[in-house]
Amino acid sequence: VVVFGSSAMDVHGAVERLPESEEHMYVEEIGRYPGGMGANVAIALARLGVQAAFSGKIGSDSPGRRLLESLREGHVDISNIIVGAPRSLQTLILVDKDGGRHLLTLGSPSAAISIASPGEVNWELVKRTRIVYIGEVFVEVASSIASFARTHGKTVIYRPGIPYLRFGVERVHGVLEHADIFMLNSVGWRILRESSKERIETMADLLKYGPSAVILTRGPYGCEVHTRDERFAMPVPDSLRNRFKVVHPTGAGDGLTAGVIKRLLEGRDLREAVSYGQLVAIMTCSRLGAAPAFPTAEEVEDALKNEKLG
Repeated sequence: VVVFGSSAMDVHGAVERLPESEEHMYVEEIGRYPGGMGANVAIALARLGVQAAFSGKIGSDSPGRRLLESLREGHVDISNIIVGAPRSLQTLILVDKDGGRHLLTLGSPSAAISIASPGEVNWELVKRTRIVYIGEVFVEVASSIASFARTHGKTVIYRPGIPYLRFGVERVHGVLEHADIFMLNSVGWRILRESSKERIETMADLLKYGPSAVILTRGPYGCEVHTRDERFAMPVPDSLRNRFKVVHPTGAGDGLTAGVIKRLLEGRDLREAVSYGQLVAIMTCSRLGAAPAFPTAEEVEDALKNEKLG
């Protein structure tokens, strides 16, 4: 699998609530962990025994060196990472007393966001892979990658960050028409509807733009899957909720995505893939941090055995 996306240092903090204007609020720092949706998916895949390469940009600063080391330690192919921007992305992740998450990206015009032109893509790598994952990548570049991958018979999974969904379906249409699976969470779904000039009423409406399946992640409520033939909901089983208590939700979507990809590589159907991905996600949430929290393939298999025995 080749993963196109971003890498960022995640700064986790706990706060009573978000402050009002001009109000001072104390933030308890919980920890700093390598993150970023794209890098997280690549590391989660490697933990699950999938050969994964990450293609993105990392700053030449100390956070960038830590991010690069995290990918290397996670056994991800880092030969296609561009290092050189002055600053790496950092994300401030605040969790309030009710469990709500608030994400603030700390960047600048010179920050390392993602690859910015087709000339920065290793097209030979795309030819050699089986699945192409496209995350937080500039829309024009993402469209070129998706088109090239589809032309060469690759499965394309598109899971853009919320900033890209703010452009509306009209802007991401060029990627969707070449994607096999489109993944987004409930917040992203709301923002995409509100930002689109074209009327989108249901998840099924997104299928007309090209993808064969749309997966909507709904946090603790599970997933909805829409294809041209069926629609089904997949709540998180109570048995998993009871066994794995949520410590921190960061990385849940990345873990689920990695689990889905692993099962698809094994030839499983979408329902089986999502079920496996949910297990990876909830195991991730039962630990602190994102990259350090992803389970190994052996841990997931042990959990599956216990689930069947239960």
